[in-house]
Amino acid sequence: MKRLIALCLVTLLPTPALAQTAGTSSVKQQIVPQVAKTGIMASAQSPDGRLRIEISTDNDGHMAYAVFRNGKPLIGTSRLGFNLTDGYALFRKMVFDGAETASSNSRWEQPWGERRFVTDHHNELLVRFHQDEPTHRLLNVRFRLFDDGIGFRYEFPEQPNFKTVNIAEELTEFNVLPEGTAWWIPGGEWNRYEQIYQETPINAVSIAHTPITMRLKDGTHLSIHEAALVDYAAYWLKRQANGSFRTTLSPSSRGARVIRDTPFTTPWRTIRIADNAAGLVENDLELNLNEPNTLGDVSMRLVGRDDEIPLDRILCRHLPERVLLLVEHACIGDHEACRRKRLLDRAPHRIGRV
Repeated sequence: MKRLIALCLVTLLPTPALAQTAGTSSVKQQIVPQVAKTGIMASAQSPDGRLRIEISTDNDGHMAYAVFRNGKPLIGTSRLGFNLTDGYALFRKMVFDGAETASSNSRWEQPWGERRFVTDHHNELLVRFHQDEPTHRLLNVRFRLFDDGIGFRYEFPEQPNFKTVNIAEELTEFNVLPEGTAWWIPGGEWNRYEQIYQETPINAVSIAHTPITMRLKDGTHLSIHEAALVDYAAYWLKRQANGSFRTTLSPSSRGARVIRDTPFTTPWRTIRIADNAAGLVENDLELNLNEPNTLGDVSMRLVGRDDEIPLDRILCRHLPERVLLLVEHACIGDHEACRRKRLLDRAPHRIGRV
């Protein structure tokens, strides 16, 4: 439960850096659209060259990505897109408009955590599409490739014919190709966070909460999750008939599972990738993809003496309600209950970029 609470907080809090150190950032390079309307449209690789991603479209205009590691397929062709409640589905008749590449190498300091300084070294690929329909709706997908994982998110630019997006379902796929073992808990059940993790073959997973961890036959380890989850539905992973996984957004009482005005971005979909389990733990993928700190100076004294401000009081006063609700038995605005629960003892060493 402690680890679960920590993961929830790491994912949901708007967390980076207490201080940012000098780094390098390359000039963005443009990728001009090709004459061909199908096939591989753009590609990029991680700084060490071991991970590679390819973006493609097919004859029906489906957007897709694929991930390779050491030259071997890891995530097969996986589609991208959305179903909408009030419009044509945003996953067919998509036309590639071009792409930009960039890279960054910096280091930032967090106020507390497993490491004081975190390195953010990645290459980036921004892919632009429009839908071949009269409304000419625009959709971008931004990928960031680290040496130990990949993150990507959708970006809806401001546009005159698409002011409000009513998302019925997100259609992001994860087509894990190699066989292997998965550790997971069922998604969508009333007591889902309290269940014991199951160990099954990957092809035996039904609907899983994230993070879901996998060990492939060649020893490669994966963990699929998300970062920067703000004003958007969390997702579960549902196994499809063809063997791939697809996102299933948490239901909403409003009908549409997500309602946002453009411009906006979705949370990052993340894939940690490592040679072993230790590599998954010593991984800062989600920390680096969470948004930078916007609170200013967040330095504070930790609990220890009577004259110091208890950190759990600060948490109760400033954390969004939706975050506190994820902490088992936590109060909303009741300091005494929070103090008894001692959130400091449960979460801060994994909260990350607060």
